[in-house]
Amino acid sequence: MTAFTLPDECAHKEGGNHMSVFILALDGLEYDFVMKWKLRNLLQKTHGKFQIGREYWKWDNDFGSPYSPYVWTSFITGVQPHVHGITGFWTYRSRLIEFIRRLPILSKFRGKRAFLSRMGVAPELQGKRDLKVNTIFDVIYPSIAIDVLGYNPEREMRVRQFRSRNVDEYMETSKQNFLELRQRMFEKIKSSWKLLMFYIHYTDAAGHCCSFRKLKLIYQLMDLLTVQIKEKLRENTVFLIVSDHGITATEKLVGASKDIKGAPKHSHSTHAFYSLNFKTAWKPKNITDFYPKIIEWANA
Repeated sequence: MTAFTLPDECAHKEGGNHMSVFILALDGLEYDFVMKWKLRNLLQKTHGKFQIGREYWKWDNDFGSPYSPYVWTSFITGVQPHVHGITGFWTYRSRLIEFIRRLPILSKFRGKRAFLSRMGVAPELQGKRDLKVNTIFDVIYPSIAIDVLGYNPEREMRVRQFRSRNVDEYMETSKQNFLELRQRMFEKIKSSWKLLMFYIHYTDAAGHCCSFRKLKLIYQLMDLLTVQIKEKLRENTVFLIVSDHGITATEKLVGASKDIKGAPKHSHSTHAFYSLNFKTAWKPKNITDFYPKIIEWANA
């Protein structure tokens, strides 16, 4: 395994070696489960959880919880949702259609996107084109972003997921998407970069669709993936693992679970996970705290 040589607090001396930053972005990874199941590779040398405030929530009638497009875009931009410009997963790039589909009278109806697609009106995933501010990928060069929400999400993979008719089909599609992106990541990790961010939706899909017993198996897979990644990293690489929220049981179907037949009653918890491969007293209080720290670590 690569020997990591990281100065205290990742502060550089003039003329010293510059560092790279690898970000493993695990959507929906629940800190309390990582601790309960003693997944030491995910925990690394420094770890903790932090709150995801209401400015990052989306409301489903009277129920609110962290919304991934808001959180991840704030992570890569360092600004809150009302500033960065990303309003959701999809956009029709038509003010009229956006206005109609967001009318309160239509908000309770599911399947609006599928209906519009059958009518020949296909949505696009929001990304770089919709951003109003720079990201860490614009500031740190060279950078590689793999399927990052709010920047370059893979449209065809999302379409395959949303076409799934039940839990088993949804999870199989999510697994195949993960395996394809993992292979791409291991190819990209060999190239030249100062920042590489690899986003994984599989953990969130499992949180919404699986029993906690099955979820443990997927968390163990992520724990193993952490080891495999570290074996490929260069010296002086900061390895940050981070999530946008966790997962918890609820009394009713909410959010993404409402669209998947057979899904358990799970929703997003209001805290997120982080870990680092070096000792530090620094602790994030907000998802936006990572943006300046990543730039500092990369010495950009």
